[in-house]
Amino acid sequence: MTILREPTVEEVNSILSRGTFSELISTVEHALFECKNGLYDTKTLNGKIELAKDISVLANSSGGYLLIGPATKKKSTSPGRRATR
Repeated sequence: MTILREPTVEEVNSILSRGTFSELISTVEHALFECKNGLYDTKTLNGKIELAKDISVLANSSGGYLLIGPATKKKSTSPGRRATR
């Protein structure tokens, strides 16, 4: 059984600095850590709104990370999503 955890901003920063992205596996997204599996379609109004919304959430909190590329999966037993590769 995989134990899910919420990484702190400092942990995410350290992982990104070291390039050890596999450490993000089994971490849960939260208000300061969001993963998107692909680029925003900024040619559409909806894509622009989604990008602005996601950036605004981080900017209005204590900051954080918006990672574009890592996929996430929703688990029925978890209130959040976990980062996967």
